[in-house]
Amino acid sequence: MFDPGNYTPHYVENLSRALVQSDVSVSLITSPGLFEESWKGLPFAVENLFFQAIGGSAKGFYQRHLILRRARKILSYPAGLWRSWRVLKDRSPGILHVQWALLPFLDAVLIRKLRSRGWRIVYTAHDVDFELSGPIHRWSYRSIYREADAVIVHSTTLRQQLCQANGDVLREVRAIPEGIATFPFSPELDRTTARSRLGLHSHGPVLLFFGYIKPYKGLEYLLQAWARVIRSYPDARLVIAGEGLCSMRPVYHLVDSLNLRGSLVLQIGYIPRSDAQYCFCAADAVVLPYTRIATSSVVPLAYQFARPVIATSVGGLPEIVRDNQTGFLVPPRAEEALADAICRAFCDRERLASMGAYARRWFETERRWDQVARQTTDLYTSLLRENPLDWPQS
Repeated sequence: MFDPGNYTPHYVENLSRALVQSDVSVSLITSPGLFEESWKGLPFAVENLFFQAIGGSAKGFYQRHLILRRARKILSYPAGLWRSWRVLKDRSPGILHVQWALLPFLDAVLIRKLRSRGWRIVYTAHDVDFELSGPIHRWSYRSIYREADAVIVHSTTLRQQLCQANGDVLREVRAIPEGIATFPFSPELDRTTARSRLGLHSHGPVLLFFGYIKPYKGLEYLLQAWARVIRSYPDARLVIAGEGLCSMRPVYHLVDSLNLRGSLVLQIGYIPRSDAQYCFCAADAVVLPYTRIATSSVVPLAYQFARPVIATSVGGLPEIVRDNQTGFLVPPRAEEALADAICRAFCDRERLASMGAYARRWFETERRWDQVARQTTDLYTSLLRENPLDWPQS
């Protein structure tokens, strides 16, 4: 398993655990967690070969300085690739499952050299939308698609998009979904206690925006919609919880210009796994007003806590947010439609609870991690049975 940036530790941990339970030997190459300790007490080996200088005593500094952190990562990334080559080149060939390619044209070099030694390469395209978003990205990620023996995406929609754009270089693409989230959860935690923990003392409806704050997350459209919502529901509260990975000044300016301070709870900063439960248990619903996205790990997380999702109909979201069943879908960049959907959700909170319960049952039944692992091992097995001499040459 290869996740150099430690971008999806929760996904990688759940998949790796499930693979181990399926009698697959797993070893993870990654980097230390920047905001939270990762990879302790796990049933598989972990080798932190990337971004070693960002950890330790320097961790606090790099947590506070996003631009310097990114620059340091870019400069040190080739060293991590070299360490990975040194570790893997003499091992018996198997499957290298690449979760993220941070500098695709360099990652492709490592992949090509390992394939020449008999390794089979699986690449999970977590963000197809980004990888197809412009000529530079398209060109750079084609080098990964060309070298990979198989590519995994998380929905059939994303599979169609990827094949349409890069079908001439892809060998195989499989749609394997993400399983339900497994964040820590205290069964005795109730809504009242969770709201008190967040400083929420209103009994009105609560909406949650959760996760890293990035430009494409559509927060400005949500705030404009929220100004409409509180006209009908003045006791409603919007919780915005997550680390800002872009300038927050425009957000604060918009909040003040719309006079929203009294209806918001701002939890800006990294939310540890153990604290996420308070955000989700306090909420009646979760909102994803994204302008673009391939898919989102926030949806399985919301369903873990039996919370329905109000989302935009972009990327693969319509496949995991069933309109009027597990949540509501609206067009992107449409604050009026978003406001209407939020008000429609708030008008019947009992129905919201039923939708959330249905969402959890759906994912617990059809999106279990053992099912994800079985589909993944089926792919691994098919690749290992192939004769490398039959593969198209890069």
